[in-house]
Amino acid sequence: MEITNTGILVGLLTEEQKNQLVGQQYAPDSYFNPIQDENNNWIISTEEIQITDIQWVKGLELITYEPKPLPIQPTQSSQPTI
Repeated sequence: MEITNTGILVGLLTEEQKNQLVGQQYAPDSYFNPIQDENNNWIISTEEIQITDIQWVKGLELITYEPKPLPIQPTQSSQPTI
C-alpha cells in the first residue's frame, strides 16, 4: 500500500482492463481483485501493481483512494417487544 500526503494511492482501471484482470493470478495464491471506489472507478492496489509481471499494469495511472461509505445498519429498538 502506497500512502502519500493526500491518502492511499491505487491503480485506475478502465472497465475493459478490469475484465482482463479479474481472476488473473499476480503472485502465487494471489489474484487480482478490482473494486470500485466512491466515484465508481475500477481500481487495484499498488501491491498488485508492484508484484505483477503484466507490463501494462505497471503503467497504470495512480489516483487517491476514495472508499465507498459503509452502509448504515439498522439499529434495534431499545424498547422491549411484547
